[in-house]
Amino acid sequence: MQPIFEKEINGHNFKFLNVKLGGTNEAIYTVEFYYDELRKHQTFEMKMDEDGQWKIQAQILPKYVHDAELELGNSIEDHEL
Repeated sequence: MQPIFEKEINGHNFKFLNVKLGGTNEAIYTVEFYYDELRKHQTFEMKMDEDGQWKIQAQILPKYVHDAELELGNSIEDHEL
């Protein structure tokens, strides 16, 4: 799957892979990153919450991914402009 766009945040490269529509037509982004500790790529989804903020959907991820949540959301916003 080809990335829509990529963004490096705090030394980690995140690939925004696709956008799908959820049950109420909200956009959901699939994001991929290379998880060094497991030596593999891992994906997670981000969805806009009721306050209009992009949030990582509940999943166990490395702390640096959760710490980058705001910047990841801002990257989506910048890309959508």
